[in-house]
Amino acid sequence: TKMITELSNGIIVPKQGTLYPIIYKLLEEGIITSYTELVNNKARVYYHLEDVGKVYLEKITKDYDELVKCIDLIVHGEEHYGR
Repeated sequence: TKMITELSNGIIVPKQGTLYPIIYKLLEEGIITSYTELVNNKARVYYHLEDVGKVYLEKITKDYDELVKCIDLIVHGEEHYGR
């Protein structure tokens, strides 16, 4: 959640626990895997994006980009694109 907040310049601030349901779903679907490591007597969980996850990420990124274009077209109209 800290990284999302930093990367969005504080515009998106997820609450603690918000991401866990998403992480569990991605784990269940094999999109990511995880492993636990003990660091300074504290368990740390690390996540890895699997090859199927890379394909999934590419697809949802394209879907997102298309959605943004559609919304932009609705809000700004075709003249915004010089049509």
